[in-house]
Amino acid sequence: MRGQSATLAFLATVLGLTTGQTFSPGRACNADGDTGSIFDYSYPLIDGDTAIDFETYRGKLLMVQEPGATPEEILNGVTYVRPGNGFTPNFPLFRKNQEVWSKIDVNGENEEAMYTWLKSVCPPTNPDFFAFDAYSYGPNPNMNDVRWNFEKFLIDFDGKPYMRFDATTFPDTSVITDAIDELLAGRK
Repeated sequence: MRGQSATLAFLATVLGLTTGQTFSPGRACNADGDTGSIFDYSYPLIDGDTAIDFETYRGKLLMVQEPGATPEEILNGVTYVRPGNGFTPNFPLFRKNQEVWSKIDVNGENEEAMYTWLKSVCPPTNPDFFAFDAYSYGPNPNMNDVRWNFEKFLIDFDGKPYMRFDATTFPDTSVITDAIDELLAGRK
């Protein structure tokens, strides 16, 4: 299954390149006219009794990510986790400040309001998507849907979405580090 997914992603990229479609590892968000911020939202923890209030992170840069499907991918250096692809971790929380977020829907009729908002101000990294129907949720597919694990949204110090990054863009690549450096430079 995982190999098939990787093959489809590769074919989507090749198909997009050969048809002249514009792929970008990251796209700027357009939140200029939007009055919302990430601080308007909270996120349920896996225990079901508590939630993370994003107001807690006011004044900090945030990277919101649709994580991987295996425990190894999720635990690889993260502090805050939102399980994906039906994965609900059953590991001990060994880090002092680790909070495991509840699984939510990021697409479709039951998608979390925060993701509806993020997708409304951040265009997809690839406007043409191979096998769109196979990756859409619900009866009304949305071209702005989160398409793959590891798709990321960079949120600025004021809680506004700054950039959306493709799932194939690794956190240590220059497109992400340059965006973070740009935000940090503007903060000085």
